[in-house]
Amino acid sequence: MEFDKKMREARREADQLMAGARNQALGDKSALLSGKRQEAERMLSEAKEDIRQRAGEARRKLEEESHRFAYEIASQILKRSVPPKKSMET
Repeated sequence: MEFDKKMREARREADQLMAGARNQALGDKSALLSGKRQEAERMLSEAKEDIRQRAGEARRKLEEESHRFAYEIASQILKRSVPPKKSMET
């Protein structure tokens, strides 16, 4: 009888230890996932900003090239030099 009582007490203590370890592991897992999620969001935000800047640069370069091509084509068609307008040089 005393043996059964001690066995139940030992099992109860073991169950409590296991529950505590499980809860600690779940908390650690949650904290790790949260940190990784924040890191991924930061990296995604930085990548989006980089893409936005590169797209803006590409857009400006294409606009400049399109103006230059337009004047070259106009010069070839008219068989004379066509200077760019002042308002389009910016």
